[in-house]
Amino acid sequence: MNQDLSSVPTAQLLIVYGSLAPGRENHHIVANIKGTWYPATVRGKLVQLGWGAAIGYSAFVPVSPSEANGIQAWVLHAEDLPAHWHRLDEFEGEQYVRIAVPFTLSNGSSGIGFLYALSTQPPT
Repeated sequence: MNQDLSSVPTAQLLIVYGSLAPGRENHHIVANIKGTWYPATVRGKLVQLGWGAAIGYSAFVPVSPSEANGIQAWVLHAEDLPAHWHRLDEFEGEQYVRIAVPFTLSNGSSGIGFLYALSTQPPT
């Protein structure tokens, strides 16, 4: 199993940290995407906001390095992930925005993937 994702296009990497993670409440939303899951860490802050807070999940907020904490996450590498982005964006809704975030795998290698973070824009 290749655990060097540094050269994989960002569009093929989904980072999850809450309800979409393996074994969690909404994993069925991504379970049909064929790919490989890797344990990882991202740097940011978790806050009790967004629709996920109502079901016990925090929302990711990007912050300055001095404010960031290590957050346990999972990275899904799937070559056909771009075909699923529209559906995933719709599932997350207006309260979350897809952003590119650096991650570090448990073996120390790193890359950049897309993660759903709390939107700072008011809903339209």
